[in-house]
Formats: sequence, structure tokens, C-alpha cells
Amino acid sequence: MDAVLLPLLQARDENESQRLLEHLVAAHVLPVSKEIIYHKLRTHSGGQNQQDGEDLQNNIVLKLLSTLQECKHNPESRSIGNFRSYVAVTTYNACNEYLRQRYPQRHSLKNQLRYLFTHVPQLAIWNSEDDKTVCGFVEMKTQKRVSTSQGEIINLTNSIRGLGFDGQPLVEIVTNILELLKSPIELDDLVGLVAEAKGIKDETAQNEGDEGESILDRMADASPGVDRLVEQRFYLKRLWEEICELPLRQRLALLLNLKDEYGNSQVEMLPFTGVATMRQIASVLEMSDEEFAELWNKLPMEDAQIAKRLNLTRQQIINLRKAARQRLAKRMRASAF
Repeated sequence: MDAVLLPLLQARDENESQRLLEHLVAAHVLPVSKEIIYHKLRTHSGGQNQQDGEDLQNNIVLKLLSTLQECKHNPESRSIGNFRSYVAVTTYNACNEYLRQRYPQRHSLKNQLRYLFTHVPQLAIWNSEDDKTVCGFVEMKTQKRVSTSQGEIINLTNSIRGLGFDGQPLVEIVTNILELLKSPIELDDLVGLVAEAKGIKDETAQNEGDEGESILDRMADASPGVDRLVEQRFYLKRLWEEICELPLRQRLALLLNLKDEYGNSQVEMLPFTGVATMRQIASVLEMSDEEFAELWNKLPMEDAQIAKRLNLTRQQIINLRKAARQRLAKRMRASAF
């Protein structure tokens, strides 16, 4: 257990526990989560994003308070080795889920850009010294300066509006923007610039008719402890190896429809965790890189679409996926996949 949590675990008085909880939030939760939310949502721009940022902050604090209470009452089953990292992972996951649901077109665009920067030879994507995702031309990897200031982004956004990128291929838009910048840029900032160039105007995914229910109320709790991430990655790697051994039709029925409880594609977890690249996934599905890239932003596919692709019935696709899950469950010695 992280040493910063030990006073809370050892507290015997309820008032003392409450005081320590408040201290942990003020000293260790708010500084980390606010910085991440500020960057991810650009809350300083005001408007809806700022209000949502505050709601998101409160939601994260409540989740972490619940986790800390669980740690205090049952430390054997809930251990946190690095609390700062745990807060960061919780916040990043919450922000990503929020952005995925509220701005689905931008989320799709971000996936396209990730694919582009890993498949076009002159482009590169890497982590900066402060562990942010940065992209640019390959020769820019040696540059320490990154175009991240709000002033730079606003000025470039205004310039892009008059350059007429309509109809240009994505790679040309990206190349033109990087040539204007002359330095690397954070991926999230590039998404905004390319969205401006392509005229992408995301409508909120929130159902306005849901009285009293915000998008945050429907978010998944995607905040596993940092000390569990490595274990989960090993599990995913082993699971991926078993998926590769499935018959082709079972692989297709499973992976093309793989989704979470919100209907979002779970296939992207494979490249995100480093378990399998998009090229490796395409190979396992016996597709060309180009064919899979075209399908990527259409995932998860409905059973009827998969059935049409394989010249089968919808029920046959359901049966194939069921058989795949049963085989994986048996191989992984788990009750379900």
C-alpha cells in the first residue's frame, strides 16, 4: 500500500478518518485530476466544457472516496501501490469515456489519426518526456518544443478556416498542418485542428430527454488500480493468443462485434494496451491493412452486417460467436468472456 494512505488505514477515530480523507483529496486527488481534466477538456475555454469539467471532477472525487473507504475497511482485497498513478489512470479513463460519448465523431477521428501515424512512413507518434502523446514528422522526434500553447492552437485554427481543406485526403490535411506548425503537436490538439479542417461538428451523444441524467451518470467505472494493469495486460495477451487459434469465422464473428455495455468497440483495447497492433488484428481477420482500416471506425458491426459479409444468416453469426466464447471460457478457465 502506498505510504500516503497508511495514516488513513491506521486511523481509529471516525473524525480523524474524515479529516485524512479530506486531506488526501485536497493534496493528492484534486491537483492531479484538475490538471488532466484541464488539458483533456480545455476547461479554461468556458461554456459547456467548463461545467462538464466540474461535473467530471466531482464524479472522479466520489469514485476515489469510495475506493479509499474500501481500502480502509478491507485493505487485503483493495491495495493501491501508487496512489498518484491510480488517480491519474482513473481521471484519464473518465475523461476518455466522457469524450468518447459526447464527441463520437472526434473519437473516431482520433482513431484514424493514430492509425495514420503508425502506418505512413514519414509520420510518427510517440510519448513526450512528460508522458503525453505527441505526433509529427519523423524528423521532429528530436525536437523538444511541442506546439501546445492555447494561443498557437487558436491562431492555427483561425488560419485553417481560410485554407479550404474540404475534400482533401486525411494524410494531406495532416501533412499541411504539420508544415504550418514546424514542430510536433499533442495528438488531442491535432484532433481539434483536423476536425476544424474537415468541418466536423460533433453533436452531443447525450439524450436531452433524460431528465436529471447527465452523460456522467451513464459512464462506466473504467478505473482499475494501477497495480492491476500489468496483470490485466498479461491476461489480455494470453486471451489474444487463444483468439488467434479460433477458426476464422469465429474470429470474425467475435472481434467484429466485440463491444462493451455502452455499445463501444472493445477491439481498440488491443492496440491501446500493446497486446496487438492494428496490422496484427487485420492479419488475424485475414484482411488487408486497407480493408481493416476502412472497417475500423465502423466497429462494432451489427450481426446482420457481419452475416452479409460472410454470406451467412444472422443466427449463424450469433452461433459462431457463442461457440467462440465457450471455447475461450474453457481455455481461460473463466466463467465468461
